[in-house]
Amino acid sequence: MKIQTNNVVIDYLKAGDGDITLLFIHGSFLSKHYWREQVEYFKSSYTVIAVDLAGHGHSGRDRKQWTMQSYGKDISGIIDSLHLKNVILIGHSMGADVALETAALQPGTVKGIIAVEALKNAGTEMPVAIQAQINTVLENLQINFADTTEAYARQGLLTADTDPKIVHTIVHAYRNAYKPMAVGTMTEIFHYALRERELLQSLSQRVYIINVDYTPTNEEPLKYYAKSGYELHFIHGTSHFPMIEESQVLNEALEKVIDKITEDAVPEQFRLYSRI
Repeated sequence: MKIQTNNVVIDYLKAGDGDITLLFIHGSFLSKHYWREQVEYFKSSYTVIAVDLAGHGHSGRDRKQWTMQSYGKDISGIIDSLHLKNVILIGHSMGADVALETAALQPGTVKGIIAVEALKNAGTEMPVAIQAQINTVLENLQINFADTTEAYARQGLLTADTDPKIVHTIVHAYRNAYKPMAVGTMTEIFHYALRERELLQSLSQRVYIINVDYTPTNEEPLKYYAKSGYELHFIHGTSHFPMIEESQVLNEALEKVIDKITEDAVPEQFRLYSRI
């Protein structure tokens, strides 16, 4: 299905018909189809929406600036156009920042945020030495886009123990990403720390995080910047892509967090009454 919002056509899928909407937002260079196992798992109890962000999948490319704020406006427009209520945003990697941007635009509609493989150094600017490496990566994207994106995926997002089929899937997606979007998005991500910090500080809800233990999560920034609190859960895996590597494990972790969010969203007096 397609919808026009924020001057771009967004492709999305919808399944289920529950009172609560789970809105899945993929990470860089991926698509809504990476959430297929989650859509199948949750559609019997919830309304489930999965989107292709602009420049990804089957969504439009008619955009010159590729920013998290633009993506957030896109998702906010979908929420308005489809008249979605009681929305829980579930964002993978970059999609978690898109979720933060969306929540800032939809404070009354968004009831919870779940970040998957994200916020591992929340709101923290890169050290000077790392910035130099990042600048080299951004320069190389212009010179040899496909090999640079593949190297980025292999070195930072996958490991030697990752299933070769998953490696092939991710490498193919990165090498074949829409170049203007990919360059703009990566530039934005590498310089997004201060905006991420600002959003976490203003967020009115607790942020729930489900991260894979193949790389560590630095909790200190979360303790400082997540003003409404956070809850961190770990699952085991070898890559940045648990939705396709450990789909059932991720589904069960998501289910537990979603139950917490929905319970917190119900007024206390109703919860007490419902137990009688």
